[in-house]
Amino acid sequence: MIYTDSSNNFITFANDTGYYKISVIPGNFTLNVEKKYLKTLYDSCGGTKTFSSGKTYSVDVPYRVISNKKDIGSVITAHIGYVARRGFSEKYNIIYQNYATTTENFTIELEYPDSVTYKSSSLSPSSHVGRILTFVVNGIKKFESGKIALVFEIAAKKQLNSKIRFLCNTYSLANDLDSANNSDLLIQTVRASLDPNIKQSFPEGYVKTPVSKIRYHIQFQNEGNHYATRVVVVDTIDGRLSMNKLQMIGCKHPYTLRVEKGNVLIWEFDNIYLLPKSDGEEESKGYITFETPLSSPLQIGESVLNRGHIYFDYEDPLPTPFALVAFGSDPNGIPTITNKQAKISVYPNPGNQQFTLEGESVLGKVSVFSSLGELVFDKTIFTATESINTERWANGIYVVRFWEKGLSLKVVKQN
Repeated sequence: MIYTDSSNNFITFANDTGYYKISVIPGNFTLNVEKKYLKTLYDSCGGTKTFSSGKTYSVDVPYRVISNKKDIGSVITAHIGYVARRGFSEKYNIIYQNYATTTENFTIELEYPDSVTYKSSSLSPSSHVGRILTFVVNGIKKFESGKIALVFEIAAKKQLNSKIRFLCNTYSLANDLDSANNSDLLIQTVRASLDPNIKQSFPEGYVKTPVSKIRYHIQFQNEGNHYATRVVVVDTIDGRLSMNKLQMIGCKHPYTLRVEKGNVLIWEFDNIYLLPKSDGEEESKGYITFETPLSSPLQIGESVLNRGHIYFDYEDPLPTPFALVAFGSDPNGIPTITNKQAKISVYPNPGNQQFTLEGESVLGKVSVFSSLGELVFDKTIFTATESINTERWANGIYVVRFWEKGLSLKVVKQN
């Protein structure tokens, strides 16, 4: 349901009973049901209602279901977002939905990468051939949705920062009105460690092709020593994203969602009782996944930058890292090797507590960047040998840049 005045949009989602609840600023609003195959007839206010501050109103909004429409679709999501921890068993969901007004039977195929092992699923596959799981879903009524929970184990030897891809396809429906939602692609980056409070996007970083929509994943974890009764996630959305067409993809816990100031999303998890990490790894985590199109595609040089803030009970907010989507080339990208004659070595590699840089002459200016592009070391070295203490570095891949010698080398930090 969308409440609109001359300059603001407020969005609310119904709970399982069809009841909507939202807080809006005082003003005069029109109400619309944002669903493809529902048509609003009228409301009890005759189309508008003047809302006064501090008042509560009950508004009936009848609508008509457009009959004999066929439209199904599915998406694939991961509990941990767009990263996968190598060696771990990770949880995934196929979320399917009948968007239209006829009861349907359909088939879902999931193609998974060769670097993961299928462990289990909440719905038994009708077939499992090679790396393709096939699921048959029957009797899905109009506007009904459901999910298939899956577990895959990520190969312990999979290269760090490499990509793994899951492709989900929905079949077996003639005259589908919208085939664009029949396929979904999940791309994850293999990591060996993970910040518990993150915000990620798909696509992510600098991209070479036009972007028309962005999917976001926010993950949070209680690292305190007592359970959290209430968690609130606040996310200020870039003005180029269309709030009217925002779609929730997945969420681990029951929530309410409201919009303030036209572009501030607020998820409230009341009575969540999120356990501390010390009492259970999985029970200490929550996540939100949503998607929204851009009002117009990004042009070369344009970018969308967003971050969230997470509140546990009455504690200070925990900001997530920024999620960046930009169209064009990374102006701060690390150059590849340009001088293969430079005789420089970095050892041990992989390393634990330190790396040693060694060359035939003065090393000069040296910078080290993490896989996320963060500068973790920067120094001009006037000797041919230098040791770098890496005890405080996170596990992962780093790029060592020797500026005067035109050389970049990759090293791995691991315990």
